[in-house]
This record gives sequence, C-alpha cells and structure tokens, in this order.
Amino acid sequence: MTTPVAAVVVNWNTRQLLHDALANLHDEMGVGGQVGNQVSVVDNGSADGSLDGVAARWPDVATIANSDNVGFCIASNQGIRATTAPYVLLINTDARIEAQCLTTMRTYLDEHSDVGVVAPRLVYADGRFQRWTAGKPLSLWSATSYFCGFDRLTRFTPVSRLFEGMYCALDTPDTRDVGWVSS
Repeated sequence: MTTPVAAVVVNWNTRQLLHDALANLHDEMGVGGQVGNQVSVVDNGSADGSLDGVAARWPDVATIANSDNVGFCIASNQGIRATTAPYVLLINTDARIEAQCLTTMRTYLDEHSDVGVVAPRLVYADGRFQRWTAGKPLSLWSATSYFCGFDRLTRFTPVSRLFEGMYCALDTPDTRDVGWVSS
C-alpha cells in the first residue's frame, strides 16, 4: 500500500482556478479511490464565491473558511494541522501536477527517511523551466551572485555550483539538495 498524501490548497478569490486545481488533484491523486489521500481547501475570506459548489462538486474535499485573508503561511498551517496523512502537498490554485509527479515524490520520501521536503520541477504553461522552483540558502554570497548576475554564467563555467544565486539557475533532471523550495 502506498503512503497517503494530503493536498492543501490555499485560496483567495480564485474560484475558477480552484475548481481546475481540484479537478487536477482528483485525477492525479485518486482521491476517494486511493485509501488515505485527502484534499483540503483553506479559503482566505474570498468574496468571489470560491467555496460555492465545492461541497456539491467535490464532496470529499475538506474546507476551512477563514473570514479574512490570513495569508498563505497561516492558511497552509491550518490545512496541515487538519490532516492525518504523513505527507502533505502544498499546492497553489494556479498549479497543476502532472502524471506520476506525486508518485515520484512520495516514492522518494519513502526511500529517503532523512529527507523532510521534496519539490517537483516547476514549469510554465509553455513548458519552460521556472528557476524559482528552489534555491540556495539565502546568504550574502547567494544574494550577490543573483543580483550581480553571476548565477546566469553558471552554464559557461565548470565551477557552476560556486556561482549559484538564490534560485536554481540550471534545469537538471537530477535530485539535489537545496535551501528552500517553492510551493
């Protein structure tokens, strides 16, 4: 049996994106069909009717309705505390997971008990790599490399890791240790 995953979606006035995200999560997570997987929406006081119809269209989605916009971090923590799954996927309403993405991340976590966080390779709608996927720990050197453009030279030098800035400058299929990931 595979380890259950909970997806937490923080929403604020993105009704259509929310429903598109929930459709994607249901397709990729097998919610309802795969024992233990859960999806929760934490709504930050949306005024666009975002939660209207969620219960009717997505009866297995748990919702938390905040009266105000408490921000992404607080809302994410609310969603995390409300789940019982050992793994949590934080996902924005404008993001979509591709086939096997969740399985790959879950398998990696299952096989590497020393790892606490994994993140997928993020791409734009046209397939281009998003360098904001992850990055080095913020330091004077990583900030200097970024702001001076040294990190853009990494593809031309054999010591590319030395010049990495705050963001991953190179698109690589390999796993790597980073200081932070984007959700």
